[in-house]
Amino acid sequence: MLLVNMTPLPEDHSSFGHPIQDTSQLKTITMSMVADTGCQSSIIPLQSANSLGITEKDLLPVKLVMRGAIKEDLGVIGAVAVSVTTKDTTSSAMSTRLLCYVSDTMEKAFICREALISLGIIHTNFPNVSTVTSPNIAASMENSEDVTCSCPRRRPSPPPVPTSLPPGLKATEEHVESLKEWLLDYYGATTFNVCEHQPLPLMNCEPLQLHVDPNATPVAVHKPALVPIHWQDKVYADLERDVRIGVLEQVSQNTPTTWCSRMVVTSKADGTPRRTVDLQPQNRHSVRQTHHVPSPFHLADRVPQGMKKTVTDAWNGYHSVPIREEDRHFTTFITPWGRYRYKVAPQGFMASGDAYNQRFDAIISNFNDKVKCVDDTCMWANSIEAAFFQACEWLDLCARNGITLNPKKFQFAQDTVNFAGLTITQQTYDQVLSS
Repeated sequence: MLLVNMTPLPEDHSSFGHPIQDTSQLKTITMSMVADTGCQSSIIPLQSANSLGITEKDLLPVKLVMRGAIKEDLGVIGAVAVSVTTKDTTSSAMSTRLLCYVSDTMEKAFICREALISLGIIHTNFPNVSTVTSPNIAASMENSEDVTCSCPRRRPSPPPVPTSLPPGLKATEEHVESLKEWLLDYYGATTFNVCEHQPLPLMNCEPLQLHVDPNATPVAVHKPALVPIHWQDKVYADLERDVRIGVLEQVSQNTPTTWCSRMVVTSKADGTPRRTVDLQPQNRHSVRQTHHVPSPFHLADRVPQGMKKTVTDAWNGYHSVPIREEDRHFTTFITPWGRYRYKVAPQGFMASGDAYNQRFDAIISNFNDKVKCVDDTCMWANSIEAAFFQACEWLDLCARNGITLNPKKFQFAQDTVNFAGLTITQQTYDQVLSS
């Protein structure tokens, strides 16, 4: 049994278009829940919901029949949005947001596998034996400074997965754009939060080990490359931004130089600077961690005809994969402003792409009706309504596993989409022609 504090979330009920009638009766309760790793959804007795100050009329309506291990009807009559916190007087207490189903026949409360992972009770690789640590998503936010911009504060866990269409919106072509905007707003503090003033969430995965030959002679550059004067402010600002969001860290004093690469700045097509790090010496003494990614053409060929398609694009994908702290020194590079090193998988290192794709693919392996090519994912459904709930499940899965998506590249419930350099229509696909 797991002892938790449970708090109702009236704001989530309102966002579902079903506000709680009397919020003055709401309260936090302490309760025991059965930690069931085979349970796909959390469920509580109606009596527990009443103890929270939730009446039966306040329950979110659901169209769902839940069955137990022996196929018995669990008597679900609705759902309640709650925050669950482990009952712990130490700093290790963790919280997550849940949509708990409510039963009028059950006497015990059950907490699902995903919630147990979010709370750090079990590891994402459970039942494999592994040391349980707090989720990377929450850990990446522990030292977050106060937000100095208008972006929403990044939440460590997403809001509950919707069980009905947003109020006032219908699953019609006329409302597709409004449904898309609702999703962007609903997941704006989690999956779609691309704020550059807050630490990035890290992928819920094993840190990347950089297999650099221990017998190799370290290659160190001690003089930085020159940065043109008209680019210096921008390059330095980008370095500081990457420190702020947790991609880089400055090398501390009294740190001896072993491996040290050169930062190289080149021009993008629009004339702005592109910062790269020359990791060729490390690559010569490293090995790949091979993970195959099918070609875009083979993936596009799997998308059925006549479907509504949704496409997402990961933001700062490589930078969501943490690397082992003891391996960070391999990524050190020198700049006119001192030495920096990566805390996450650096672009240009030979194992970064394999590591990123392998971890991302493992997280989404049980999600159906989709194809993925590196950052891009295309999923399909047979109706706009099905596409909406499919997108909700996908955005929830990404948020819970530290995968941030680019809101500007979100394509929702379309007949024709751009995916991995291809245009996929209702009948066929072709390469995207650049202008």
